[in-house]
Amino acid sequence: MTVYPDTTVDKDIASSSITALKFFSRWDQKSRMLEETFSELANYFGDKAKFIESEINANQLLAKKFSIQKVPTICLFCKEKMICRIEDIPPKRILREEIEKYIRRSEFL
Repeated sequence: MTVYPDTTVDKDIASSSITALKFFSRWDQKSRMLEETFSELANYFGDKAKFIESEINANQLLAKKFSIQKVPTICLFCKEKMICRIEDIPPKRILREEIEKYIRRSEFL
């Protein structure tokens, strides 16, 4: 998984109908616990959704843009619009179901 700089995230969000953007911190235990789940979901969804990460200390402007107060936080985007924000560590099943729901909806947009 690639950690994206501030300058490319908007373009990457625009290039996919569904994007999951994870904000994390290298020093945060919960962020490290979410790494495996996020990676597994990226593999599970393949090209149906884009999964990108942003380290809040390296990308402070991006964290500020999305008012990130807590890590980890996952922002889901559909067609460039933020549709869901999940803070902390959701169960993998819940996160997968949320993404699947929006993938189904995006197919009709």
